Amino acid sequence: MPLNVFRKSFKGYNRRDVDEYIAEMNRTFVKQRRDYEKKIEILEAENTLLRRRHEEAQEAPPQREISQVAAVSDVEATEKSRRYDEISRQVGEILMNANAEASVIVREADDKVRSTLNGTMSTLRGELTSMIAKLNELLKSAEETLAADDGAEDGEGD
Repeated sequence: MPLNVFRKSFKGYNRRDVDEYIAEMNRTFVKQRRDYEKKIEILEAENTLLRRRHEEAQEAPPQREISQVAAVSDVEATEKSRRYDEISRQVGEILMNANAEASVIVREADDKVRSTLNGTMSTLRGELTSMIAKLNELLKSAEETLAADDGAEDGEGD
């Protein structure tokens, strides 16, 4: 659901629309977080395996092939470690941005609801004041009519 498209309701925006939008955003962020955490687990496992291979290669008797493999493994481990760090940083940024964006969305929705509610209350106050004034006029007119009718009846009975 686009950020600024909520159905209007009597008290502002349709609360269900706003709640559903926030819930959908949370589901999306949770799914992204799980995906990144899974990637991190995979990279950590690969990193551990590569480090173990590197340590085993260093313990083995020095041979030209082993040292070449160890050098390649070391480069791979370094690259995997760099990728792990980069993905960890990206996940952290995504989570921070998601939380900040969710806070902004909730705050904007609250502000819109308050603004709409204040406008509605102001309109209702004006309409009620107008209705009260009309009712007072009707009551006054009715009292005058009754008083006039009572006066006419008193004059007929004389």
